[in-house]
Amino acid sequence: MIQSMNNNITDTDIQNRNIELKALREKLKQYFAKNSKYNLRQLSRILDKNDAYLQQYLYRGTPKFLPEEHRYKLSTTLEININDLTPIWLQKKINNYENIIIS
Repeated sequence: MIQSMNNNITDTDIQNRNIELKALREKLKQYFAKNSKYNLRQLSRILDKNDAYLQQYLYRGTPKFLPEEHRYKLSTTLEININDLTPIWLQKKINNYENIIIS
């Protein structure tokens, strides 16, 4: 039997997530504006995605958040902490998996 925390998400939770995701994208825009070692096209190619992938993520919000594999590759390439690319709510969700009780 597997027990985990209740996963009910309210409208307020969704709004808070969207605010956090927008703030994360803004933080990344500022990072890229200050650091010209890579451009968005180069980084998108490093992720094995189309040239506009990161531009669409930053300016259109698609995808809503970067998959773990992409966050890992970006953090390694840019030499930044992966948690800087991971929304707090997703970090909490990942940490909750450690709290799952299997009996």
